[in-house]
Amino acid sequence: MLVYRRFIVLVMVLLLGAGVTAVTGQSSTPTTSRQDRAAMYEILGLLNEWRLSLGLTPFRLDDTLEAMALYQANYLVTLRTIPDGPNIHKGRGGEGVKERALFNQFNWPYYGRPEQIQIGEIAAVRTAAGAITFWKSSSPHRRTVTNPAYREIGIAAFRRGVGYIYVAVLGARPNVLPALADTDHDRLYLSNELSGYAAQQQPWLHTADQVRLFDGAGRPLSAGWIPWQATLDLPDDAGDKLYVLYTDGSTEALSEVDLAQDVVVLPGYVPPPDPVLALLPAATAAPTATPAPPRPEIVRVYVDRSLTIINNARRPLDLYGLELSSGAVRLPMTWWLDAPGASANFQLYAFPPGDCVQAWSFAESTPPRKPAACDVRRAARSHLTRAQFFWLEGSFEVLLDGSVVGTCEAAARRCEVDLDG
Repeated sequence: MLVYRRFIVLVMVLLLGAGVTAVTGQSSTPTTSRQDRAAMYEILGLLNEWRLSLGLTPFRLDDTLEAMALYQANYLVTLRTIPDGPNIHKGRGGEGVKERALFNQFNWPYYGRPEQIQIGEIAAVRTAAGAITFWKSSSPHRRTVTNPAYREIGIAAFRRGVGYIYVAVLGARPNVLPALADTDHDRLYLSNELSGYAAQQQPWLHTADQVRLFDGAGRPLSAGWIPWQATLDLPDDAGDKLYVLYTDGSTEALSEVDLAQDVVVLPGYVPPPDPVLALLPAATAAPTATPAPPRPEIVRVYVDRSLTIINNARRPLDLYGLELSSGAVRLPMTWWLDAPGASANFQLYAFPPGDCVQAWSFAESTPPRKPAACDVRRAARSHLTRAQFFWLEGSFEVLLDGSVVGTCEAAARRCEVDLDG
């Protein structure tokens, strides 16, 4: 399995020659819960075990579906009482999961018309075993989990009392047929298009009846087309990546399988450590490369004009609870929510990987450039004054959901902090 540690890289860049206002007093960061990834993988393993016992395709994790699950779970934890029954699926505006799936920040693909969208949601406030027992005993939940059309999933798992709030969003997309590896047993699980919407529409692939396998360089691993099967033996010469080409005789769909990441999650699966959140500077000159030990907690580099926060993880992260603090000066991530011209897709509950926010002084004549490490600048603010330069002297703290997870030294351009302490 791909293993990587969850840590923050804080990049503090001095804003030279500018006065600033301080962000003081109590933080405006709302009280939210953190995704418990171990609990998420546990419930996914149980769901996949259930599916496989019925001869159904195991679920592959999807970032957009996870963002949808986090969106609903973050709303539920703001309620005084979490509702029972169908009301647990109603969102902030009273919308259901199918309406949420069409929100701009999710934009889940549909089959020809918006009402033909393959999406479903289940939820429970229980232990993992209790949630599975409840879903198996509830006809609507059981129908959703065992719907053969679904092949992807996103899960939010927030601790609550002795159990968790679980929200799982299940979905399928036209021409997206995942394949998952079980390298312990040299097995490859295939999926298929079993949505009734696909059969009504063109030009999407309908039910695949043949497949071909290729290695990471595009070389064939099978002699021509072979019949579709729920599972295939992993080729001995597959390497670390392969491709599955599906066809129904008229339309084809290609699926990439990273044998280290696109794996079947079952009970007992040991998840990789949590992903990386990186805060990096907008550089005006390239820093000199300096050898450093792997994963250093603090890396001192040069001084620049701005502060940039980049999600360097492989997945969207819930950043509502992230905050920098030094004495009376506090800078929560929610400060950027009011940024003029912020991206319409700017959401802290599921901040996209590779994207960033930036801050600099209003006295700057021209905004600093977006660093190359940032794919999309979601929000930028320049309403800073000298009092907010809390990283000029001493040190400051990094907090997550009110708990200190690290301390950074002043004048350091970059500081790595393990989020798990």
